[in-house]
Amino acid sequence: MIKNGKGIVVGGGRNLRSMTYLDNLCQACLLVENSGTAPGQTYWIADRRAYTMNEVVDTVERLLEQEFHIPVAHRRVRLPSFLSEVAFLADQVVQGTGLYHSKVHVLSEMNKTIACSIRKAERELGYSPTVELEEGMRRSIQWCLGNGIRI
Repeated sequence: MIKNGKGIVVGGGRNLRSMTYLDNLCQACLLVENSGTAPGQTYWIADRRAYTMNEVVDTVERLLEQEFHIPVAHRRVRLPSFLSEVAFLADQVVQGTGLYHSKVHVLSEMNKTIACSIRKAERELGYSPTVELEEGMRRSIQWCLGNGIRI
C-alpha cells in the first residue's frame, strides 16, 4: 500500500506507535523464560522509542526506493481524524454483538497514540532492543523479496 501511494494516515500522522522487530521480541521471550521474577508480570516489549505514523511510512518509502530500487508513489491516503472516532463507535457496536471486524477496529485506532515505556522490561529483565525501525523494516522487506513475496 505504501509503495502504491495507498498507505493510510489518519489525522496529521503525528500519533505515536510502539513497534519492534521479531528479534527483539524473541530476546524478551528468552529473558522472561530465564527470569525468576517474570511470572505474573506484564511487560511492554518494543523499541526504546515510539515512532510517528509519518515516520513509519517515510522509512518504508525510503528503504524501498533507495535500498531496494523499487519505485514509490510518495503519496498517502489522508483521512480526517474524526473517521477514526466514527469507526471506534462502529467497532464498539460490532464487538457488542460478539463479532469482530478487523478493518473497522484498525481504523478506529489509526489516529491514536499506542505507545508505552519499556523501562520495566529493561529494569527487571535486562531487555535491550537491538533492532530499531529502519533495520527491522529493511530486514522485513529483504525477507519478503527473498521469499518471492511481491511488494
